[in-house]
Amino acid sequence: MISLVAFGTWMVMMKPDNMAILYALFFAAIVYGILFTIPIGGADMPVVISLLNSFTGLAAAFGGFLYDNKIMLTGGILVGSAGTLLTLVMCKAMNRPLSNVIFGAFGASGATGDREMSGNIKDINVSDTAVLMNYSKKVIIVPGYGLAVAQAQHVIHELEMILEERGVSVKYAIHPVAGRMPGHMNVLLAESNVSYDKLVEMEDINPEFASTDVVLVVGANDVINPAAHNDPASPIYGMPILDVENAAHIIVNKRSMNAGYAGIENELFFNPKTNMLFGDAKTVPTKLVAELKAL
Repeated sequence: MISLVAFGTWMVMMKPDNMAILYALFFAAIVYGILFTIPIGGADMPVVISLLNSFTGLAAAFGGFLYDNKIMLTGGILVGSAGTLLTLVMCKAMNRPLSNVIFGAFGASGATGDREMSGNIKDINVSDTAVLMNYSKKVIIVPGYGLAVAQAQHVIHELEMILEERGVSVKYAIHPVAGRMPGHMNVLLAESNVSYDKLVEMEDINPEFASTDVVLVVGANDVINPAAHNDPASPIYGMPILDVENAAHIIVNKRSMNAGYAGIENELFFNPKTNMLFGDAKTVPTKLVAELKAL
């Protein structure tokens, strides 16, 4: 980074006519961009993407200065400031300073904090899940990026309505960085006409898990990983999470046992109260709806 700043400053001061020097700076910038992102852990990448987006706004603003273009200048300022605010919001939600996200991995030993898990994985079928949810008093649904990829928001809303008709209280637990940016889950569920008062933020929903009969996790992983609380070696240690482990029954809908975005094992999957409901985030809720209708 220091070399690029010095190189760029020299070009501005000396104004060389050789285009090869400009191409050399361009190539060096590409190499630096790659080296800049390689050490950053998977869980931090949404923050870095947001930061890089804000840099594109700054670049456009500088272009506005160069070309004396007020529209480019104004647009660049808006994109740059919005991207910077989003980056800071995401860092606050993850309880990490931006400097730690960007430079925290440099010089690290390469340890992932992924410790050996004890316990067994228990799976559950759709029929048993439908019965368990049907006879519950309170259900909390935790949406994640997997739900967004599968475009399952409409069938999840249908599942919610069926449960509500049968006297079951249903809420959605929204983590600030669930998905790929703050508000991702809110927008997604609003698209399927989920009532906004059912979307409960992390600080408000966490105390309710202890009195919840069933938590249905759909496509979420790192935002429910207890390692954030109890494993100081974990790369997500200190990040606020949804305390789903306090619920009476936990059902996790995942396609496989693959690690989440942070690339680490999830302790919650080995919890005695957890049952894995394997399958696609759209196919499984669709089957759940069919089973509930048949009860």
